[in-house]
Amino acid sequence: MLLLSNKNYIFAHLTKHIMATYKKRGGRPKNKAEKISQIEEESTTAEVFSTLDEGASRTEAWVEKNQKAILIFVGVVAVSVLGFLGFQNFIQEPKETEAMNEMFQAQSYYEQALDCHHKRFFI
Repeated sequence: MLLLSNKNYIFAHLTKHIMATYKKRGGRPKNKAEKISQIEEESTTAEVFSTLDEGASRTEAWVEKNQKAILIFVGVVAVSVLGFLGFQNFIQEPKETEAMNEMFQAQSYYEQALDCHHKRFFI
């Protein structure tokens, strides 16, 4: 067990030393995988995308967990909006039109009475 842990320690130390030497020399990557890992190590954009991916994963998990409640909420909002618009167009507007038609005759008589009284007063 001690021998195995020493081998791992030596391997880790050598790998760290080789990577440090590699970075110091500014050597070019030998294959595509090394190139990608070098870009990811040096790039803050890769770090940002990694953080965004983690955030998106948490958001997706929350949406999956609360999908039923979200759909119920959206449904209630949609039914409320459609109900309000239906009430305005099919109940409120016809009643307002009917009220204006009924009020027109009374308003007409009132204006005639004012004009008649106004003419008598100044004649």
